Amino acid sequence: MSKIHALPLELLQNIFSFCLPTSKYKMFPKEAPLLLTHICRRWREVAFSTPQFWTHLHVFARFGTDDNLTKKDLISRYGEAIKVWLNRASGLPLSISFVTADSEECHEFERDDRLGSDPHILGIIASFSRTWFHLNLKVKYQQLTHFSHLTENDVPLLKTIEIESFGTRWPARKQPLPFLSAPSLKSVFFWNNWLLSELHPLPIRWGTLTTLSILSWHDMVTSLDLDMAVTLLSQCSNLVVCSLRIMSRLKYSSAWSDSAEPQFHPPPLQLYHLEELRVYPEHGPTSFLEHWTTFFEALQVPEIRHLEVTGCHDKVPQLPFMPIILRPHKIETMTLVAHGSKEDLIECLRATPLLRRLALSSQTCHHEFWTDDVANPSMDESLLHYLTASAPFDDEPQSDTLTLCPFLEEIEFIFPLNLAISVERIMPFLLSRTTLAPADVSRLRRAHLYLPLVESQDSVHDVLNSCTELGTALQAGLDLYMFYYPETKPKHCPQSSAVFPAERDFTISQPHDDWKPRSEIPHLRRW
Repeated sequence: MSKIHALPLELLQNIFSFCLPTSKYKMFPKEAPLLLTHICRRWREVAFSTPQFWTHLHVFARFGTDDNLTKKDLISRYGEAIKVWLNRASGLPLSISFVTADSEECHEFERDDRLGSDPHILGIIASFSRTWFHLNLKVKYQQLTHFSHLTENDVPLLKTIEIESFGTRWPARKQPLPFLSAPSLKSVFFWNNWLLSELHPLPIRWGTLTTLSILSWHDMVTSLDLDMAVTLLSQCSNLVVCSLRIMSRLKYSSAWSDSAEPQFHPPPLQLYHLEELRVYPEHGPTSFLEHWTTFFEALQVPEIRHLEVTGCHDKVPQLPFMPIILRPHKIETMTLVAHGSKEDLIECLRATPLLRRLALSSQTCHHEFWTDDVANPSMDESLLHYLTASAPFDDEPQSDTLTLCPFLEEIEFIFPLNLAISVERIMPFLLSRTTLAPADVSRLRRAHLYLPLVESQDSVHDVLNSCTELGTALQAGLDLYMFYYPETKPKHCPQSSAVFPAERDFTISQPHDDWKPRSEIPHLRRW
């Protein structure tokens, strides 16, 4: 008998648990847990008798064809497989994700309604509602009606709900999806969702939520406006994490009119538990821009540790979130599109002495294209001077103790397209934050810099390779990545879902002839 067959059941179960997927559990025979059932009888018995292996399932509503089976038979077989899988969990809390065949995720396949819109599959998922723990739906709006019969009593364990919907508008109803009043619900994620138009009637217990994300990337109708955001946040007093995309408009105003000055006087928004705030201001008429400062003034977030504001409007006169920065806070991570003046940005960095991670971009987008004013004055080589450890400020030349952000450990800077900055100017900054850093300044662990190529690639390599101090920092673990791009305007706005380069000790990327979407256009990291 093989030695592995002599292992105790508990040890074998523990070993098998490391074979399970880290995210989506698909019904593929070549992936665990199904793969474990195809090796031998012993392994099959262990897999089938371990309910924890079957508590996650990703239902991807697409399947192959079979000349011997009708569409109805295929749907029936698939549904029975889902039942068998979920029953093996033996009543443990379930994490289920469902993607309809009509979604963009399966655009490379034939898009018919063979499975995605069939109520049979969604009905099976609904039948396990009493053990739902996490539910992720990517469906057509009409398909949500398959869950409209469920109430809060049918989902006692539901903790997280994520809904991304598309298609025609949700039918008129007084109280859509009653199960959203689930007593254990703590996290809500809405993406491109027509439910936003019915936001206030939704029966969600807003006051008990700790995580809220409402994002829309396509149109005005599925986006929050400033009034809606204020009304919503006033009910969410226990939020810890919040991500909102907000249109620059008010609910009862002409959406794109600059003729009249709309009134906006939000009450104090007391979010005393909020630690992570991500706000994505969307473009709108210039008459609404000053309301962003008013919005941030209303936010009372003394426990905030992570702030991200990466809007798409190029006419914001200052950093609208400064009211948060100038009040007591605990910000350690910040991601910004650096609107406003250089003085505004330096003041912001002065007011965040606990900062450990900083991502800055000078680039703004407007109506899906980069603006002509890509040379944002707030980011130039003087930023590196101010962040160089022990470098005195111009207005306080006698001081040598005013290093900005002394605890900085990770940076990501996307400089303007036409900025002329040489590697010799970058070196003092890098060394002052690594090998030559003063005792009271933290060492950089990661530095990702994106800037135009103003000198030959060989000369950049020569300077960096000749610096022994930098070599010492790299050997100590510094992740240095320098991305050079041509001094030309990209064709499209950077995409927010691109994947950043894999970690590496030291890399200078090769310049390329044209801008490429997603994988090679720089944009800010989501820490």
